[in-house]
Amino acid sequence: MDEPSPRDIILSLPRDWLLANIEESIEGQLQYFDSFDYWQIAGFCADIDKNLTLRLARRAAGHSDVEIKETGEDYIEKLSSP
Repeated sequence: MDEPSPRDIILSLPRDWLLANIEESIEGQLQYFDSFDYWQIAGFCADIDKNLTLRLARRAAGHSDVEIKETGEDYIEKLSSP
């Protein structure tokens, strides 16, 4: 039997608890993220909650790093599409 991935373990936590705590956990790491990391964490957040993902994407879109900014803008566009 395969071991669950860290992602699967996190996503198995109660949703209310996860929403109340995940953003603060991510916040402490954002300063170390590059555009790939932002893309990965946005995809992870999308599995949790659209509004959480949108907040992260908006933060990325305001970043001084052009690639991170583009990642945020791409995610905002993706979330805005029907």
